[in-house]
Amino acid sequence: MKPSPVDNESFLDSLPVGVLVCDALGRVSGSNLLARQILGRETVDGEGADDLLSAGSGIASDGPVAILLSSSNSVHTQRIPLTPPDGTARIVMVNAARMSSETSSGVVLTMSDVTARAEEEELLRSSEREARHVTDEAQSSRTRAERLQQLSASLSIASTRPEVAAAVVAHATAAFGAAGTVIAQLSDSGSHIEILGVSDMPGDVLEDWRQFLVDSPVPLADATRSGAAIFLESRDEWLEKYPAMKQVIESTNHHANIIVPLVVEGCATGALGIAFETPRSFGEDERALALAIAQQSAVALARARLFEKEREARARADEANRVKTEFLTKMSHELRTPLNAITGYTDLIAMGVHGPVTPAQTDALDRIRRSGQRLLSLINDVLNFARVDAGNVHLDLREVSLTQVLADVEPIIATQMAAKQLGYTCCVDETLLARADSEKLAQILVNLLSNAVKFTPAGGAVVVEATQRGDEVVVSVRDTGMGVPSEKIERIFEPFVQLDRKLTAPHEGTGLGLAISRELARLMDGDLTVSSLVGEGSTFSLTLPAPSAVAQ
Repeated sequence: MKPSPVDNESFLDSLPVGVLVCDALGRVSGSNLLARQILGRETVDGEGADDLLSAGSGIASDGPVAILLSSSNSVHTQRIPLTPPDGTARIVMVNAARMSSETSSGVVLTMSDVTARAEEEELLRSSEREARHVTDEAQSSRTRAERLQQLSASLSIASTRPEVAAAVVAHATAAFGAAGTVIAQLSDSGSHIEILGVSDMPGDVLEDWRQFLVDSPVPLADATRSGAAIFLESRDEWLEKYPAMKQVIESTNHHANIIVPLVVEGCATGALGIAFETPRSFGEDERALALAIAQQSAVALARARLFEKEREARARADEANRVKTEFLTKMSHELRTPLNAITGYTDLIAMGVHGPVTPAQTDALDRIRRSGQRLLSLINDVLNFARVDAGNVHLDLREVSLTQVLADVEPIIATQMAAKQLGYTCCVDETLLARADSEKLAQILVNLLSNAVKFTPAGGAVVVEATQRGDEVVVSVRDTGMGVPSEKIERIFEPFVQLDRKLTAPHEGTGLGLAISRELARLMDGDLTVSSLVGEGSTFSLTLPAPSAVAQ
């Protein structure tokens, strides 16, 4: 029994997909409710299927029926964007299949609304794109940070401008895969720009442009003057903006350029140029990386310039010290020669070699002799200071008995103490040893004891004590003299510095004794310090390494 049209319609409506039955010309001869709902039509019979499916898409000539019938395929599947009369855009998946019988042929279309699925797929694709973008950004940031860290590590050990320039050129070229890099800096006068480092620049071009005026019509000068970055994405743009560079441009294989200023404390001090072999657009990452490299380079160059100035100043100071020391040494030797003749002939006259000497003449000769000895002492101070200042002091460090050194020193100052009726006490353990140069130690002690005698009024006292404190031996020389004002405590160790004349008169000297003594103490890994109260006296403390400390 042949099914009725009603039975066919009920069957089609029961299907979970939209259905269009078309004749051989693609006209709809039957449909179900779901198909009409998808198409937004109450009736579709007699209309072209491709026309119905092209609503809002503009694909009528390439509809599924036309494509299927124009091919030898039996099936065709197509996703179609559809805008029905109600204006609700949707995505429809259409499957077209040939059908044929003994009496007729045509096409059956099945369709499904896949709008929700398409939106989910697009959302997924969008999420994937965003994830890739975030990943790429993170990778770019990580790569940029690594490159900047590598540059920073190289710059941290570069102490001269050529070293800084070499590091910047190498790292910038590698970071960008560039054809060439150049870094230039303003001269000290600010009138010229000097190229400090370069790669891939013809020798004749470098020779011509090694130094140029700051107002030259070139990108490096422009970036330095304006403090703004310049991005030239092609050779044509380069030529258009800088026609004066035509010969230079044609002599290289560079097409695109990044030129960024070197900025320190808001002022451009030069520029960094990075060149590329092909035209290109510069993204935000490349621009940010170039600016970051330029910033690190600017700081490193400024630091290197300060180091250079400091080294130059130190060299000038060292040369001045050398000249001063040489002068003092020569003058001291020149003074000692006639002084030795004066004291020698004075002694001969006093001995009566040239005839009898009267008491008055003897007194005069004694005055000459004392003055000569005083002058010789001053000259020796100057010579000793010159040697210490120049570092020409030889030390013979060994275990030294403090009591033995003091026993050698005491006779030298005994006469001075007796003349002023000063009490003298020495409290030093005979077993106490220090590591020192015995000759230099004696020189320090003579100086300290002479000062104690000089600045202690008649009837006062001088006390020498020594103790071991851990790894150090401390020798102190204490007097009951006039003391040192607190504001002058440290200055008394400076060369050629004496106390206020109100305190020192009638005492005289070069002001070198304590300076020499402290330097000698420090050369022996010790020190010399002082504590004092005005009107009560002073205590000078000499510290030296104990032998046990050196052994450890």
